[in-house]
Amino acid sequence: MEGPGVKDIADRLQFAVNETVIDVSGNTKAEKERLKGKRIKAIYSVGKRLVIQAETAAVVVHFLMFGTYRVNERRPDKVARLSLRLGEGEINFYNCSTQVWPLEELGQLDPTADVLNPAFDVEQTMAAVRRSDRMITDVLLDQTIFGGVGNIIKCEALHRARIQPQSISMNIPDEGDRNLIGEIIAFSEIFYQCKKAEKWLDEYLLVYHKGKCGTCGGKITRKKMGETERMTFFCPLCQRLY
Repeated sequence: MEGPGVKDIADRLQFAVNETVIDVSGNTKAEKERLKGKRIKAIYSVGKRLVIQAETAAVVVHFLMFGTYRVNERRPDKVARLSLRLGEGEINFYNCSTQVWPLEELGQLDPTADVLNPAFDVEQTMAAVRRSDRMITDVLLDQTIFGGVGNIIKCEALHRARIQPQSISMNIPDEGDRNLIGEIIAFSEIFYQCKKAEKWLDEYLLVYHKGKCGTCGGKITRKKMGETERMTFFCPLCQRLY
């Protein structure tokens, strides 16, 4: 799940702020009992992580590829990874990573690297892109640089910035870097607004899972690439290799 989806979940769970955790259950190995009897003080996202901050500890959820959640209902086919029963209702998480962190460890979640956070630091990000000798496809998926960016945002932002994903990051001119970062922020916001409206992104996708380029009509190249070999979609006619 990409950052816009996690941010939308944080929005939808705001009803639980100031509620007390009456009981906890689930097959997580995290120290979930630390939350029992504690009041939830804040719920927010940082990049791809959802944070449920209680009085003395926090649940940090990463939804991975196929994580889901349910409010006031349980999946009949699966035991929850973590269930939080509140004074009013319950929240259940499935197919995800759940950890319980001491509050002092939350400082390692960096909002200046979260592309949907007002604190996102463009100049810091520009510097990281300029000094990297990795392919830009890998740099964009590095959560310490572009928190919240996943494969969809990566492919669409690179297309809009006219940069091929195999380009070496430090070879991209500064103007291209700045344009790319702007496209990442803009497309992430589109993605987030679609999530809020419960709409799929299809009308906004120009290359991701497309056969023809939404800009020039040329054939889309799809190829596994980068350190994680994620399937990547790009237009060799519209996008330049640096």
